Amino acid sequence: MYILASRPGIDRGTLAMNMMLKMMDEGKKIAYFSFESTMEQVMTTLLLMKAKVDTKAVIDPTEEDLAAIESAANEIAGADLIVIDEARLDIDELIENILPIPEYQERDVIIIDDIQFFTAVIPDTNYVLTSRDEISGYICRNLKSIAKWRNIPIIVLSQVDREVDQRDDKRPALTDLKPASDLEYYADVVMFLYRDDHYNKDTELRGIAEVIVAKNLWGRTGKCNLVHIPDYMAFVTILRS
Repeated sequence: MYILASRPGIDRGTLAMNMMLKMMDEGKKIAYFSFESTMEQVMTTLLLMKAKVDTKAVIDPTEEDLAAIESAANEIAGADLIVIDEARLDIDELIENILPIPEYQERDVIIIDDIQFFTAVIPDTNYVLTSRDEISGYICRNLKSIAKWRNIPIIVLSQVDREVDQRDDKRPALTDLKPASDLEYYADVVMFLYRDDHYNKDTELRGIAEVIVAKNLWGRTGKCNLVHIPDYMAFVTILRS
């Protein structure tokens, strides 16, 4: 189970979709659960990302933009992608009613945007979990179980606590996860996304996004930098000479 977390406005969802496009190019079969965006919004975003056109092209596209978008649409149409755009989803509904469907059995990866939109009801009791700790623990345990049972990665997007914004150094840490204990405990990998230009307009790190690997059971922790190009909704690897 992989956690990708940040404060709102840092574009973690955009980074997740960049990752998803890369997986689609590699022929991976993906299930993408989008709780905040509709299927049309998700597919439009993927289309513009794949076409590598400026988001303003939606308003006044050039012939080159239209050609790139048409080519991207053909490629995306051939991908094995399932998008689920529920407003909310009970974790047991996912386990009992969705994942057993044959086409979901074939998935190579599941991406969930984001964990805060899951609900939880103890099966056969109608007991609704109410405290944040109870809900988080129940959901995290089940997601980890799915990943282990199906032997596939589950990438879960999450928010971090707003107290991060009150610190001098606003880079998130494990204790900033919402809530920290369950997400940190059950995750194999925890990654934070941070952009200094979100907070400091005059920063020397303008256009640079930091992916901070704060926990990694199977490898090293540390940080890598990406170039963030918001007009193209792109995160790009920095090439070093």
